[in-house]
Amino acid sequence: MYEFKGKRKIKFIALFIIISMIFMLFGALPVIANWKYPSAYWKYHEPFNNAIEKGDKENIIKYGNSILQCLKNEPLEHIAPNIVRIYEAFVDIYQEREDYEKTLANLTEYIKLAEYLKWGDAAKLASAKLLSYDLNINVYAETKNISHVPYYNQRVEPKNGIYIGRVYSEEDKDALPMTENEGILSFYVLFGKENLGSFDWFIRPFDDNTRILHFAWNLYEENNGLQTVLNSSSDEHIINTLKYINTINSPTMLRIFAEMNVWENLADAGKFKEAYIKIAKLARKYAPDTALVFSPNAVSHWNVDKDSYYPGDEYVDWVGVSLYTSKYFPKSNEMKPREDFSEAYYFNGIYENAIIMLKDIVTRYGSKKPIIISEGAAGHSIKSTGEDLSSSAAKYMNQVYRYANMVYPQVKAAVYFNVELNTAKYGYRLLSNEAAKNAYFNALNSNPSLNTKLNTSDTAYITANKFNEITDKLNLSTYAVFPNNKQTVVEYYVDGNLHTSATVIPYTANIDIKNLAVGGHNLKVVVKNGNYSKKFDYIVTKTNKSLVTVK
Repeated sequence: MYEFKGKRKIKFIALFIIISMIFMLFGALPVIANWKYPSAYWKYHEPFNNAIEKGDKENIIKYGNSILQCLKNEPLEHIAPNIVRIYEAFVDIYQEREDYEKTLANLTEYIKLAEYLKWGDAAKLASAKLLSYDLNINVYAETKNISHVPYYNQRVEPKNGIYIGRVYSEEDKDALPMTENEGILSFYVLFGKENLGSFDWFIRPFDDNTRILHFAWNLYEENNGLQTVLNSSSDEHIINTLKYINTINSPTMLRIFAEMNVWENLADAGKFKEAYIKIAKLARKYAPDTALVFSPNAVSHWNVDKDSYYPGDEYVDWVGVSLYTSKYFPKSNEMKPREDFSEAYYFNGIYENAIIMLKDIVTRYGSKKPIIISEGAAGHSIKSTGEDLSSSAAKYMNQVYRYANMVYPQVKAAVYFNVELNTAKYGYRLLSNEAAKNAYFNALNSNPSLNTKLNTSDTAYITANKFNEITDKLNLSTYAVFPNNKQTVVEYYVDGNLHTSATVIPYTANIDIKNLAVGGHNLKVVVKNGNYSKKFDYIVTKTNKSLVTVK
């Protein structure tokens, strides 16, 4: 488990802000040889700067747009430092107004200019924010046709659906036993310090071939321990561990040295891959059926690339990810001004969105490997102060255990980090918070594509406009997550009449097809959040044989 602890270098944020403020206050100086600003520019230049100084948003927009129009045909090499400040000002204004489309449009232009100006850090931060403002709202339908679900024929991989479970601890054995719907169970072991076989008394009672057993092998010394792994003196320890895993009757997964991209003692990429591959090769010999998991943290340290640690397709069966969100920026328990970009980068505050965090992993590896959220949570409390964050934890549960495999069918397993660590800032243990516990089980048990007892679910998701099958019921859900804390409402109208008003993720409506006449029917889905509204219009066609098509 990894929590950002504030030791991260954030000087780039301050530098970015200072540079931006200089441009905002004084503008770019027109001193380019053999080129002059158009004469019309000067009647907007000073009014724009005055509006910036006064925080006059209407005039910032008015004169900013006039400048952009005036300079639209001028060479970018001369005007880029000037107009980039206009787009940045627009982003701030439209973000404050929660005008998501204009925020997205201006962020996109800002990023193009920042990249052109070689402002690498500024472009990277803005790109992180853009992820949250590219809302990707969509309506999904449950389907019995699972042929479209990606399948990679990897070890332990189901053809459809998702296994959901948790890290198990001895203290929860009696107080919160595993349920039959929890299809994966995770155990931790420290390389070189603990022998997995020594915990047989704890592991073996769960070896009943009803769920996946996931073993998370952690390297306590981080980078300094990689050479130990490579030394021949570790061979016996590795082989004995693998031999023990091979005695397990249930399907098994082995996560090898996770979160290497955020180790405090950062992993050397070459040595990490060498150590991983050594274990993988031995695993193919001594535990040939166990699935091997490469599992970075969702957000890397600055200037660290996950791909540099990837050991190669031959040695990876699943790609995992540690997926944590939190209300606060890592340094403190307070929302602070001018930390908006850093919050967006680390997905804190209004940017808490585990589904957007998943996008990078799925984009990189989801075309070739199944994905497992190998651990993750949102803290339900701050341990030092006792502050209640159960609403944040509940949001995480709903997003991950209802949305993840709906939006990304490549995600086929998810493990909740149900552990209370003395060193952790947040509380995660379900028994410590009734609201978090209820949210976990409610989300898990209500997922129609949940895999239980190693049985693959016969239900998947498809975007509503592709639905075409015989059915008596049309079950719809909507993905809608906004970078704010306002209530989202999704309304479903059938032939102009309100059918369902949903206020809880995944905003589901169950439409009884038996009550619809043969022929076409209007279906309207309206997503509302604050002043934002988005509408989807469909035609639902029913034949006399109950073939239902949504277009």
